[in-house]
This record gives sequence, C-alpha cells and structure tokens, in this order.
Amino acid sequence: MNYLKPLPHQQLDLFIDTQSSQLLNRILDGLLAYNTDAASLALRQLKVMSPEDPVLPDLQILMEGLELRDVDLRENFIHGQSVIQPLADRWFKHDSMRWMASYWKLLASHSLSSLVSVADLPLNELHPASLFLRAGAYQSARDTIAALPGWWQQRVTLDWMLSSLLQERSLDTAWSLVFELAWLCPETCISRIESSSITRLKDAHNDFEMQLPAESEQDTVWFPAWMLLREPALLPLVKTTRYPPQASWGQAFETTMNMLTDSIKGKNSTPDQYRRQLQSLHPGLLQALLGN
Repeated sequence: MNYLKPLPHQQLDLFIDTQSSQLLNRILDGLLAYNTDAASLALRQLKVMSPEDPVLPDLQILMEGLELRDVDLRENFIHGQSVIQPLADRWFKHDSMRWMASYWKLLASHSLSSLVSVADLPLNELHPASLFLRAGAYQSARDTIAALPGWWQQRVTLDWMLSSLLQERSLDTAWSLVFELAWLCPETCISRIESSSITRLKDAHNDFEMQLPAESEQDTVWFPAWMLLREPALLPLVKTTRYPPQASWGQAFETTMNMLTDSIKGKNSTPDQYRRQLQSLHPGLLQALLGN
C-alpha cells in the first residue's frame, strides 16, 4: 500500500492558509448573497480548521447582521450603526451600503409592525421612513411619509420626502418640495441642496446667492421666485406648489407664476404691474427679471 508522504511544515501551513482563504471567500460570498446556509456552513468549517483565526469574531457579527437581535429597536439601530456597519465597510468595501440595506429594511419593517400608528412615532432616525431612506428604499420611504397627515407642514418629513427624490435624481419632480422647504425652513433647504449630487440644483443656488447677496440663510425664502424667473420652463412643474400667500416671498412666487401664465397666453410678458409688484417685494427680483 502506498502512503502519501507527509507535507513539510511550511507546505502544510501554506495548505491550511489556502483552505482558510477559500472558506473565507465562501463566507463573504454567502453573506453578500444573503445566503445564510452557505455562509453558516463555511463559517463552521473555518472554526474547525482555524479556531484561533482572528477574523472569526468579525465574521460571526456579520452573520448575526442578517437577522435582528431580540432587543428593542433602538439597541438594534445602535448595534447596526456602531458595530455592523464598520465591519461591513471593512469587509465589503463598495458593496457595504447595498449589503447593509437589508439590515435597515428589517429595522424599518419591524418598526412598521409595531402596534403604534406610524403617525404617532417620533420623527427621528428610528422612524421607518428614515430607516427606509438609510436603506436606499426610496419609494418605501415616500409611501411611509405620505401616510403621515400634513407631512408637508413639518420640516423633518418634508426634508425626508425631498431627500428621497434627490437621491433618485428626480429633480423635475422635486422642485416643488425644494421651494416648499425653502419657505418652511431655509437652513434645512440649504443643507439639503449642498448635500445633493445634482449639479444643476447646486449651481442654481450658488448663482442665486451671488445675484441676491443674502444677509442670512433666511433669505433663501426668495430662492423659489428667483429660480422661476431664471427658468420659466419650470412653471408646469411647480403649479401645485404650496406657497404661503400671506408672506412677501409667497406673494413674489405667486406674482411670478401669474406673470409667466399671462406670457404663455400671449399677453405682455413683463407688464408694468408685475414689475412694480416685484420691485416692491424685493428689488433683486426685478433685476433678475430684467436680466433674463
């Protein structure tokens, strides 16, 4: 009978390292595919082959990330944010956000399944709408927000709805919400614009700040009227915008819409009455009109 010659010590170490690497790849592939069975099997094999392998604690935590722990929503959120997310960033690199989406969706669904009405939940990072946004489930986020009475009257929910559209680069659909947030909370609107990846929106707001020098962020309330003067083609997209008719900036927006509507109907595009109204509301708006 022929026996295999024992491998030298260095070759044996290399063989074990190769096997460990193969098992590690199988675990990571299983995790990325949300294949719990395949990942669990490979993880058990790795524990037997290399029980002292330093990667085992990380892999065990990632495995547990495929399911929620039997603790409350806040603890699961903190665990996901402070423990699972950093490990996902380390092991999955560019696939980290996609992989973590499953975890945040689980949390959102868990929150929705509670006996408390979604309208009664605190508007914070644990709200299902916020969790859906974190997961990149933008339509689910919008559906959840739309179920909240008067969502467009609250800074947080209006910002969430706008964020969901800008993340999908749906600027044409988002203009009305950009304007409404500029009136409701100028500071939040500026922050949302600056964090957006849509160059057209950021450039437009930068031009606004150069042409109508602002004394404070509050002056962003004039951005909607200025933007409509700059791009009259936006009129059909913002006709349903909920503007504050009693505020001077709301009146400026209404005046601009009426002026553009008259222009479409073939009337004089810049009658004196509109010029006087814009001049009285904000001199910079008249300059914007004449400049265009």
